[in-house]
Amino acid sequence: MPNRAALEGPVSGAIVVSAAPRQVLAALDRRLVVRGERPPGVGSRRARPQEARAAAHLLVRWCAARLTGRPRAAFMVVHRCPECGSRDHGRPSMAGFPELHISLAHRPGAVAAAAGWSPVGVDIEVPGPRGGAPGPVPDVLSPAEIAQVRAAADPTSAFLRLWVRKECLVKLGVATLDSLREVDVAGAGDPLVGEGTATRYGRLHVADWIDGTTGAVVAAVGSEQPVREVFLGA
Repeated sequence: MPNRAALEGPVSGAIVVSAAPRQVLAALDRRLVVRGERPPGVGSRRARPQEARAAAHLLVRWCAARLTGRPRAAFMVVHRCPECGSRDHGRPSMAGFPELHISLAHRPGAVAAAAGWSPVGVDIEVPGPRGGAPGPVPDVLSPAEIAQVRAAADPTSAFLRLWVRKECLVKLGVATLDSLREVDVAGAGDPLVGEGTATRYGRLHVADWIDGTTGAVVAAVGSEQPVREVFLGA
């Protein structure tokens, strides 16, 4: 996955970035997160999940601005659940920009976002203090993936790399949470700078890496090769 600074000409793949929520909230104007995007509790001392969600909304605006050259204030993130119609959750999009594809992910302590001209999915996970995993390994991994995790020097990191890849595929509609055992994304892939790998799932480009600031495991999947950027603030 190329670095944006090394590219010449227009970007074809989605711009992807990860950061710590505190970095984003300190550098970007949180007033851009309008009432419909801001969950209850943002600003309180016990609102780490809500702060991370707000930071992810700001970060995806940052990606959209980098991609299009428009100001961040031109964008507003909206959600809509295809099953219940709720606007509090569901796949995100940019109001007024139907041609723009976005994705975002947030955990307490780490956020990621992507914006591109073709479909893209991004996900992020923070390893627990005891190396915890998001779910029972046999329930979400294929037999080849289970073998890969068990043979890894760091099984937790190996599991999370596979998990975030699969979550990206779910966000793209390529897989469902109920079918993850049938989705095989095993394989080391080609090495990337920053402890990352690049591989393919069918026609999709798959990349994952370790965020150098938060230690989180990040993945991005798109029909074009994602372009990883480093968040340097406003």
